[in-house]
Amino acid sequence: MHSSGQLMHGHRGFSLIEMMIALALGVIIMLGVTQVANDNSVIRWELSRSARQIENATFALREIESDLMSAGYWGEIGSQELIDDPSSPGDFVLPPVCPDEIDAIAPQMAEDDEMLQMMTIPVQGGSGAFTCDTVTDTGVSEVSIIPRAGSDFISVRRASSCALGEDGCGAANGNFHLQSEACFRAGVDDSALPGVAKVIAPVTGTPDLNTVFIHQQRDCDDAASLEARAPIYRLINRIYFLKSYGVDEEDRGELMRADLVADEYVQAPVVEGVEMLRFEFGMDRSGDGQVDDNIDGYTLEPTTKFEDESPPDENGFPEGWSDVAMVRIYMMVRNLDPSPGFEDTRDYTIAGANFSVPEGFENYRRQLYVRTVSLRNVAGRRQ
Repeated sequence: MHSSGQLMHGHRGFSLIEMMIALALGVIIMLGVTQVANDNSVIRWELSRSARQIENATFALREIESDLMSAGYWGEIGSQELIDDPSSPGDFVLPPVCPDEIDAIAPQMAEDDEMLQMMTIPVQGGSGAFTCDTVTDTGVSEVSIIPRAGSDFISVRRASSCALGEDGCGAANGNFHLQSEACFRAGVDDSALPGVAKVIAPVTGTPDLNTVFIHQQRDCDDAASLEARAPIYRLINRIYFLKSYGVDEEDRGELMRADLVADEYVQAPVVEGVEMLRFEFGMDRSGDGQVDDNIDGYTLEPTTKFEDESPPDENGFPEGWSDVAMVRIYMMVRNLDPSPGFEDTRDYTIAGANFSVPEGFENYRRQLYVRTVSLRNVAGRRQ
């Protein structure tokens, strides 16, 4: 038999010290669990921000790359040779980024030197602000395209990948289109061979198809049949640049695209978060479709003639844009949301240019993306 003292001792509860130790251990465990959960949340949000950044960068690069890969495509017209300035024989005049007086472009492309020059230069880059003359109902107006200071812009010229009237191809809508003679007349001189005769004009309806775009595809004598007409491709002149912001504007880092739509340029954002855009141009001076690294390789200024012992005429022309066979894209892209506790105060050098983190965006993570694109319609024809 147990004594009453032994019974009481056997049913004794937790002491105060034991309870305090248990509570302390519980608090430590909860703090650990909370810290792990918080760290997981931070990591999850950082991954989400980075994923959006990668998605934006990938989309932007894919858009530019797609246009560059098609630069210089002119359908049946084929590649275009450089022309001389008629006012100064032997002197090539670099065309503007966008054509002036769009409404004055003659239907016969050969009568418009500016458009011919643009077609001989599939890509053209630069930096600084410029304006495009556009036509509105009230007359001529100027569309200012002001790239971010220290960043570049690039203009890409090509024909659409589908012909007017094909499934999935856009309507005419007054846009400028191209057409080339594609039929062969036996016994006729070279001026009538395919790809020589060509027109450029805005398509505004049936009258244009009946009076302007009349080149034939196969049967040279079947001018009355629309089905026998040669394909008609839209002329695309597209400019990529980074938007410049005023003092009171929010810096969203927008990559912009300006398209020649009908008789004016229309600007639209592509993605946000792009802080710097730079281009290097791979030069093919030897005409074999390869970048001439032993001569001047990738350069920021294709207009600079390289120096060697050859006569100037054998070096090509000072305005060397038509010898650009590859384009290297440098794009600095930041997260769209800040990262608490992170600070980026570094200075970068991108394609020879200094880049400092914009004031107020030090706590945004950023990544430099580089992509090299071959101009198939330039390099491919030379290989």
